[in-house]
Amino acid sequence: MVMRASHLKKNIYGLGYTIRAIVLDGSPGLRQVFSDIPVQMCHFHQKQIVTRYLTNNPRLKAGIEPKGLVAGLCEAHEIDFTSALDAWHDRWSSFMRERITDPVTGKDGTTRTRSSVQRRGA
Repeated sequence: MVMRASHLKKNIYGLGYTIRAIVLDGSPGLRQVFSDIPVQMCHFHQKQIVTRYLTNNPRLKAGIEPKGLVAGLCEAHEIDFTSALDAWHDRWSSFMRERITDPVTGKDGTTRTRSSVQRRGA
């Protein structure tokens, strides 16, 4: 993927175009190829990534809050969204790490599966 994107970038520049910014679908290789210009991930794909870790009908406040954050993503500035997400993580991180022992199997496990949103690089 990186090789093709790199080749594409050279072809675009070779045609005399200037790339001033790029909006990506989340492919990590593309971010590397276009590291010299402003890059943004498409809001639709950002929402899809977050939604993948949430239940569709959260019952707990820890799951309701991130759905609200995602709903306002398109109107939010990056710093505001990031600050709100960091605040959510600070409020709920210990709750999300709670573990239980299954009384039948005796195995340890997390009590929060799909709804445990993990931040990349955190």
